Amino acid sequence: MTERQGVMWVDKYRPTSLDKMEVHRDLNERLSAIGAQGDVPHLLFYGPSGAGKKTRVVALLRLLFGSAVLKVSFIQHHPINARRCLMMY
Repeated sequence: MTERQGVMWVDKYRPTSLDKMEVHRDLNERLSAIGAQGDVPHLLFYGPSGAGKKTRVVALLRLLFGSAVLKVSFIQHHPINARRCLMMY
């Protein structure tokens, strides 16, 4: 069994780096520049479902930390309806 077998289609074909993302290239360039500096400020990603927020966050984390980033989970807090990002590696 290969590493990618048994993975959902959407996860299997999800872009893994910012340069592989086709939509909002200007945003990808800005995030790449921030990642190249290594000093990343606090960032808030927002937008409709399916806009690529999680994919961009994972790609940025991979740019910063390499393949050590295996999984990112988003937890929704009900009182303020905000999301918090947890890195799991």
